[in-house]
Amino acid sequence: TMLGDWVVARLSGVYCTDPSLGSSSNLFDLRARTWSPESAAEMQVPLELLPPVYESGTVVGEITPEAATQTGLLTGTRVVTGGGDTQLALLAAGNTSGLHFATVGGTFWQSTAVTSEPVIDPEFRLRTLCHVAPGAWMTEGIGFLHGLMSRWVRDGLLRAANPGISIDDGYDVLENLASDVPPGANGVVAIASNVMDGKQWRHAAPSLIGLDILQPERTSLGAIFRAVEENAAYVARGHYEVLAEISGATPERIKFVGGPARGRLWPQIVADVLGVPVETPPVREATSFGAALCALVGAGAYPDLAAAVAATAREPGMFWPDAAAHETYDVAYARWQALNAHQIAAADAGLTPHLWRGAGA
Repeated sequence: TMLGDWVVARLSGVYCTDPSLGSSSNLFDLRARTWSPESAAEMQVPLELLPPVYESGTVVGEITPEAATQTGLLTGTRVVTGGGDTQLALLAAGNTSGLHFATVGGTFWQSTAVTSEPVIDPEFRLRTLCHVAPGAWMTEGIGFLHGLMSRWVRDGLLRAANPGISIDDGYDVLENLASDVPPGANGVVAIASNVMDGKQWRHAAPSLIGLDILQPERTSLGAIFRAVEENAAYVARGHYEVLAEISGATPERIKFVGGPARGRLWPQIVADVLGVPVETPPVREATSFGAALCALVGAGAYPDLAAAVAATAREPGMFWPDAAAHETYDVAYARWQALNAHQIAAADAGLTPHLWRGAGA
């Protein structure tokens, strides 16, 4: 099972899982939201080894005396099932039923569709898991290391040359510099993450293409950081194209939560690249907030997760796409696709290292 289940077991002594974590095992019947006897038999996993499944927000036990000694928590405190990180963030964003789209930003980005029925990509590019909300499912495409690449620019370029700039101020400085650079980053293209493909998922070596040493003012730090932010938005666009294909609906707007949604520029770039409005709910640490909502249900503060979400919803920020920028990004996105394919081919040929390769790729 997953690390979240291990934590629950260490705190309470209860071995269990919830549908969002359990479904990541590939041993789940997604529609039934529990273990699949057929899959377990095929993998030769005895069903008695698999833990009971409880919906998120369920009280499963109490803090044991041993756990209380180790953690400082009070013996007898309720232990409640939480969920997968992305699904908890979607809960906090209010995407709990129907068909809704959202991107959860962080070190990795998950671009998702929440659906009222499990939707499976017939080409096995994206993956589908149970949502923490009962009667809901999530299909996601995962963008690799977008947050880490932005941190590399902050710490490896900006703060390495300007040690007086604090970690807390670094991203604001970079976004101010990038705001002065037009869409398309003056021809600079960042390559790092490929669009997810579960059958043959691999990523090219991280690269910056289009630097002009004869015109350093055009391809300076602001252009580099803007290119890194644009790269993440291009990968998200690729995922939304697949999500639209398999769900039969094109996003009319998306929600954007997580650390990158705190900025002023990154949400706008996402809106301009996708060509749709972007909502940024005010609680940006969405995964932690979603876990807190599960705890509140377990504590009896709300009767269920839907009520908890409704009671804590706040007016989101809005970023509207700029038509001229979107037109520019249509061209830039096609260029990014071609360059990304070229860099992957170079890695496949052994000329450069892959950033990462999935099993069997």
